Amino acid sequence: MSKPLDVAYTLLSGWTELVDLVGGSSNPRIWPNIAPQGALEPYVVPSMISRVGERNMAGPSSLAVAFVQVDVFATDPEDLEAVSKSVRTAMDGYRGVIAGLKVSSIVLQDEQFTTDEREPGSGETTERNRMTFAIHHHRE
Repeated sequence: MSKPLDVAYTLLSGWTELVDLVGGSSNPRIWPNIAPQGALEPYVVPSMISRVGERNMAGPSSLAVAFVQVDVFATDPEDLEAVSKSVRTAMDGYRGVIAGLKVSSIVLQDEQFTTDEREPGSGETTERNRMTFAIHHHRE
């Protein structure tokens, strides 16, 4: 796992309110990159989508920005909102050292809400909130 993804996973899996909403401490449904097929909802899937280095007048700086996407899946819109709110609270505005990485700040950049059909023709739907967070950090 990349360090920025490890930061997101560590923050999310350590946030008690979120863990309680997605299965409890014995089996939280938070998986990096991909959820198991048939996973019980609601659940959370963080993944790293890109990273860019920052530059200053002298050239490359010691800072970078990683973009981590956090997908929240739920069959119930109220569950989607509760889990999404907990994800935002856990991550947005965080700064400090976690998972061996010095984080200057985490900023929520974007949220996209969609409704997907679970299986074609089933009529059953899954709600999704795709959040993109910018993790500003010192290079590894």
